Amino acid sequence: MQKNIDNFISYLDIERNYALNTQRAYKEDLQQLVEFLQQQAIKSWAEVTIEHLNLLIMNLRSHGNNGVASVAICLLCVDFLLI
Repeated sequence: MQKNIDNFISYLDIERNYALNTQRAYKEDLQQLVEFLQQQAIKSWAEVTIEHLNLLIMNLRSHGNNGVASVAICLLCVDFLLI
């Protein structure tokens, strides 16, 4: 899973020319996603279900306004990583 995240961050840097701060924000949110999935005993992207994503969203939303941005970032990233 970590390799996919590293590849995604490289894509943001090289192909999309995202700012370093934006790349860091994405990476931090993705690290939180991986930690959450590991708590759910998920070891690969292929195992992620809509139920896991719903749990993730509820978890992030419970953390206030900062969670809203994280929800959006994580969903965008998951869409990319699951392709």
